[in-house]
Formats: sequence, C-alpha cells, structure tokens
Amino acid sequence: MKRILLLVFIALTVFGYGQVQSIDPTKINQDTVDLKEVIISATRTERKLTEIPMPFNLVTKKEIQAIGGSRLQDVLTEQKGLTIVPQINGVGNGLQLQGLGADYTMIMMDGEPLIGRYTGTLELSRIALGNIKKIEIVKGPSSSLYGSEALGGVVNIITSRPVTPRILLSSRLSTMGDFDANVELDHVKYKLSNQLFFNFFNSKGFDVDPANYGRTISPYRNFSFRHKLIYQPIEALELSTAIRIFHEVQDNEYQVIVPSDSIKVNGPGKVSDLTFIPQIKYSWKNNTQFYIRANYSRYYTETKLNELSSGNEYYFDQFRQEYFKPEVQSTCRYFKNQNWTAGAGILYESVNTNRYGENVTRSQHTSYLFLQHEWKLNPKVDIITGLRYDDNSVYHSQWSPKFSLLYKPTSRIQIKASFGTGFKAPDFRQLYLNFKNSAAGYSVFGTEVVLDELKKLQTQGLIEDIYISLDQKSTLKPEKSIALNFGMEYDHPRFGNFSIHFSEMISKD
Repeated sequence: MKRILLLVFIALTVFGYGQVQSIDPTKINQDTVDLKEVIISATRTERKLTEIPMPFNLVTKKEIQAIGGSRLQDVLTEQKGLTIVPQINGVGNGLQLQGLGADYTMIMMDGEPLIGRYTGTLELSRIALGNIKKIEIVKGPSSSLYGSEALGGVVNIITSRPVTPRILLSSRLSTMGDFDANVELDHVKYKLSNQLFFNFFNSKGFDVDPANYGRTISPYRNFSFRHKLIYQPIEALELSTAIRIFHEVQDNEYQVIVPSDSIKVNGPGKVSDLTFIPQIKYSWKNNTQFYIRANYSRYYTETKLNELSSGNEYYFDQFRQEYFKPEVQSTCRYFKNQNWTAGAGILYESVNTNRYGENVTRSQHTSYLFLQHEWKLNPKVDIITGLRYDDNSVYHSQWSPKFSLLYKPTSRIQIKASFGTGFKAPDFRQLYLNFKNSAAGYSVFGTEVVLDELKKLQTQGLIEDIYISLDQKSTLKPEKSIALNFGMEYDHPRFGNFSIHFSEMISKD
C-alpha cells in the first residue's frame, strides 16, 4: 500500500497535472468566449469588454496558466500598471495601482472584499490560483460603487462555477523545495451544483546569509479550502453559499540586532482566515435582477518569539478582525437601452490587537447607498453615471460621484473618458494605534488615543514638553481624490489592438 501511495505522489509531482473529467466541448468554447468578452467589476453588472468606458485589465484563465505561478502575487507582478512592493516590515507584499500605496486598492474575491490588512497591506500569497477563472482590474477611483479603499482602483478575483462533473489534480515541486498541490472536485446533478477546492503549500524558506542565525525567509506551510454550493429550484431563483478557509503556520528564527548586542529568537507564527457568504438571487423576465447577500469574515494572526538562550518571551503580537456586511442590490431595465443599479448595505467592523491597547476591541459601522445609471444613447455612445453615499460612525458622511463616456466613431475605434472621486477612510491603525517600543525609545499613537496616552507619559515623567496644542487636535477626515481618465483604442485587423491612455489624479488630504 505504501508503494502505491508513493507512486501516486511521484506521478503527480513529475507530471504536474492529472485530470479526470467529462466535458462537453461546446460548453468549453462558450465559456472561453464569455471569458474574453465580459467584465463585472467596472459596473457591478455584466458588460462586454468593448463597452467598458474606464481603464481596465482582464487576466484570463489561459494567461494565468501561461504565467506558471501558484499565488496571486505571481500573476499581478506580470500585469502592466501594477507594482508589487515588499513591505519594509517584512509583513506581506503590497499592490500599488495608479501610483498609490497598497492600502488604496480594494482586493476582492467574487465581488466581496478580502480583509486582514494587518499593517495596511493585504498578503497576496494567501490566494492560491487553482480554481481562479479570471482576474478583473479596474483602474481609477471606484468609490462610487465600492466605497473606501477603492481610491486607486479594484482587483476582483473571479473563481470558477461548477458546470460539469470533474476532478482536477495538480502539483509542483520547485528546486528550492517548495511543494504546491491542488485538488478540485465539481459535482453537478439536476438543480444542485457543488464545488470543493483544496490547496496545500509548503515552503522551506531560504537563507542568503548563513553566517547569521535564522533564515532570511522562514519556513511555513498553509492550506486553503473553498466550497461553493449553488441550488436553483426554479429558473428564476438561485440560492448559493460560499465558504473560504485559510490557515498558515510559520517557523520563525531571527537574529535581532539591538544597539549593544544581538539576540537570537525563535517561535511560531500563525494566520487564520474564514469567510462565509450566503446569497439569494431572483431574476425576472424583463432583465430585472434582485440580490440579497451577506459577508461574514474573520481574520486572525499571531506571532510569539522567545529568546533562544533563556526561553523567555521576547515578543508577542496578535491581531483579530471581524467583518459583517449584509447588502441588497437590484438591477432593472425600465426603458430600452437603459439599466438602473441600486443597492444599500450596512458594514460592521471590529479589531482587537495588543497594538491598540490591552483587551480593547475597537469597532465602527458604515451605512451606504449607491445608484448607477447605464444609458446606451445610440450604437456609438454609452454613458454611465453613478453616485454613492457613505455614513460612518467615526468620520461621518462621504459622497462619491462618477461619470463615464464611451464613443465609437467606427467599429474599430473607441474613445473613452471618465471622471470620478474617491476616498480613503482612516483605518483602525490611524485611529487607535497604541504602540510602544521601549528598546528603541519611541511610541506611535492614533489620533483617537493620542491625547490620553501623551498625558499618561507626561504624568509618568517620560516626556518633558509637548510642542503641539493638544486641545486643537481635530478629528481625522477621509483622504479624497479627483481623477480624470482619457483613452483611445484602435483594433487593427492584422496587427491587433493599439491603445493609449492618460490619467490624472488630484489627491486632497
């Protein structure tokens, strides 16, 4: 039995891809055509790529496979206009879009935001590529549809839907000793579709300086689980649930350099992520659709380091975030060539971390409304207008309008123009951070706690003078931006597509 298992493992590793499935070729071709022609993230509705009036990139399944990566950052690194920047604190890799920092771009999966911005950055290596169908990248402020964090743009990761029964197996083993394995099980019968996806990744890390204790990148291992269930009792009604689970364990070893000495430390780190999304979708024959959905997400990370020589605790850090968002949305076509999309929701968010004070949970909630009008004025002109209103318990209200125009003078030429505003709300770090580094002799405070903490330090005799007037401290307000985009595309019958785009963003603090 052990020999059989060993042979199966070797076969998966060497060939890298095994597959058992029953596929209708007509469905494959149809799926490929749809993949090249439809994008959702730009308007929250399905639109052909030739009808999108704002800058965007679409990464297809074929392109994802051609890159040969195993994690989301491997694909995004290859896209024009995007930059993956390692964070100086070693926590995650940031995605820069439109020249803005990592915390100005919203990253979503199947239209729902991913959480866990521990230091303002979302760790892209959490996302395995196994069952991803395509990646949509919308450039420029998208707050009129998605609110805060979409000031720079939106990256939406679309996973596949179960269409036909199949089993997909794949694995890879790198020369550095990294091992990656995927299993996808799709089951379709009558009115029920079911998809299970598993991923396991193990990295031995690497070391560029063997003379020092520890490794440059510590060893780690993680697994991902995704489950999608779709039930369609009648043609007009679709009930679905999606579950995502991620768990990672890290084996940390560091040599910490302090002014007078160096300390060798080691200890475990872990990351856990859970998301549950139920949805009800009802469609009428007059192209009207109504959605009720909810998103509950929970993220937790913990790092504990002990001194190698004594075993005493040297460092402990934990971060817990919870996110709950019920939402309703309706897309209607009351008049010919006109679509209306309206939605409303409430977002509850809380964070607990020792960086914000011991045993203190910080929370805030946001209520929002959005409205969008799509008007195909004639075969050559498309106009999209949108407006969103956010009311937050901390920074109060914010309006986000947007206007987009698409003009097609000929069948091969497109002229695009868009204007919109975006905003980035103060995050929990900027509001509640309470971090003290006694070894280096500095402290960092958020605006909501700085008054109390400075008074405590002054009472303890740790600071002598305060050179700013604490009584004049104002409430932190959202960052705002105004963006203009203009572009022209020409589809040459022999040489393909040529495009030129101009973007101007004015940021206002």
